[in-house]
Amino acid sequence: MLTLILALISLSSGQLVDCDSDFPGPYKVLPKTIGQVKPGASLAYKGRCFGRISVAVSESEKSFDVEILAYDKKSTFCTEFSVLSSGKSHALKTYLLQGSYAHSFAKKDMSEYEAEFIRSSGFYLMKSCLDVSDFPKSLFETAKLFLGGLGTNPLIPIFGSKVPEYQLSANIDFVKRYTGYQFERWAKPQRVNIDKKNIRSGDFLAILRLDGIDQLIHWGSGSRIGHSTMALWRDGELFVVESQDGPYWPRRGIQKNKFDQWATWANNADFNVLHVPLSDEARARFDVEKAWAFYDSMEGYNYGYHNFLFGFWDTPSQNVQGQYDLISLSIITSLFGKVVPKVIDLMFLDAINKRLGTEKLNFAGVWEELYKRKTTLGEVMSIPERDDWRYEDGPNYVCSSFLVAVYKAAGVFGELDIQATEFTPKDLLELNIWETSGKYLAPECRDFAVEHNWCQIMGKVKMNLGPASFVEPYDQMNQRCPSIAPDYKRVAGC
Repeated sequence: MLTLILALISLSSGQLVDCDSDFPGPYKVLPKTIGQVKPGASLAYKGRCFGRISVAVSESEKSFDVEILAYDKKSTFCTEFSVLSSGKSHALKTYLLQGSYAHSFAKKDMSEYEAEFIRSSGFYLMKSCLDVSDFPKSLFETAKLFLGGLGTNPLIPIFGSKVPEYQLSANIDFVKRYTGYQFERWAKPQRVNIDKKNIRSGDFLAILRLDGIDQLIHWGSGSRIGHSTMALWRDGELFVVESQDGPYWPRRGIQKNKFDQWATWANNADFNVLHVPLSDEARARFDVEKAWAFYDSMEGYNYGYHNFLFGFWDTPSQNVQGQYDLISLSIITSLFGKVVPKVIDLMFLDAINKRLGTEKLNFAGVWEELYKRKTTLGEVMSIPERDDWRYEDGPNYVCSSFLVAVYKAAGVFGELDIQATEFTPKDLLELNIWETSGKYLAPECRDFAVEHNWCQIMGKVKMNLGPASFVEPYDQMNQRCPSIAPDYKRVAGC
C-alpha cells in the first residue's frame, strides 16, 4: 500500500514535462492547480478539450455559487474536468459539451473559518491535464514504473526481487523526461569482488535501484541515488548498517547485516552499489565506538515513513513545484485517508500534526487549523524536522538521515547544530567529507571507477552522481533548500 501511495504521489509530478505537453506520461491523471477564484472574480484558462473555460464565483446568503462556461470544443468526444477546492470542500466538474455548468457550496456545511478563507482567498482551481479517455494509458505508464521487483522471490518477475527490463527502461526514460538526466548503461551487468579490507568504517555505500521509488526521490530532491548505507567494522567483521524497508529486502527497519550476506541480497535486489570512502580528515573525527553506540540505541526501530517527504520539502513553493502541487496532493491523500487512514497518518498527517503542535487531526482538521492561523500547507510542510521528535513508533529516520545521524553521533560534525532528519541522499553526498582523489580506489576496481574515482561494486547503469563533497557543514544546514529540476541548484547557506 505504501508503494501505491508513493506511485500516486508521482502521478502529479512534472517539471520538464508539464501539464500542457502532449507527452502521455503518468503524472497527468491528477489535475494541476492554476490559481484561486474568490467571490466577485473570475478566472479563464485554455483547457485540454476546450479553447476557453471561464470560472466565476459569487456569494449568496446560503452558498458560494460557481458558474463555469466552456467554449471552443476541439473534438467531438474529448472530455476533461476541473476541480474547485477550499482544502476541505471539493467539487469535480466534467465537461463533454459546450455550454454552462454550475455548482453551489452550501455554507451550512462549512465553518466560518472556511467561509472567510473563501471570501478572502477563494477556491483553488485545478485543471485537467489530459482527455479523460487517456486515463488508462497514463495509469499503465505509471504501473510500469512501480510494478516489478516487489518481493524476495527472484523467480517471479513482478513479485520477485529482480527489476524487470520493462521497469528499468521505463524509469530511465522517466528520469530523462522529468529531470533531464540520462543514465548510461554498462555494456553488461557487473559485480566487483571487492576485498573487504578496502572498505573502512564510516564509508558510504550509495544505492540506486530502478524501481520507481528511487526515481521519485531523484525527481523530488535531485539525488541520483535512492538508498544510503554505511560500512562499519566490529570485532573483525564488516557490517552494513542502514534504515531499510524495501518489499524486496528480507529484513525491515534499522538493521545491520554482515557484508557478504548484504552483498548477496543487494545483487538479488538489482542494486547498483557505489563505494564512497570517507576523507582522511573526516575519518580522523569519526569515532567508531560512538557510531556503534548510536546504532545499538536505534537498532530495530522502523524506517522513517513519518518524515519521508518532509526531508526535501524545505520551502513553501520551491520544492518540486509545477505540476506536483500540494492542493492536489492533499485532496488525493484525504480521499485515501477514508480507505487506509493509518497509511495516510504515517506518510503525512503525523508529521503535519507535529508541525502544528496538534494531535491526530485528519486533513479536514488540518485545513481548519490553516484557516484559523492564516497560513498555508506549504508553509507548514516546510517547517524543519527535528531529530528529537518522537512518533508513536519512536524516532524516525529515512536511509540518508540515519547515516547523517550516525556521522553526527560519531563526531564528524563536532558541536554543530545538525538536524539529520533534514538530509536527503543528495545533501549527504554534497558534504565535504568524501575522498575524491582515488587514493583509496581498490586495485580490483580500476576498470569500474566512475565519477570522483569511486568504485561501482555492482549494477546495470553507471553511477555518476554529480557534484559531491563541496559543502562545509554548518549550523542548521539543509533546512531551507529549494530543489527544482533540472539543475537542482543549491542556494548558499540554505
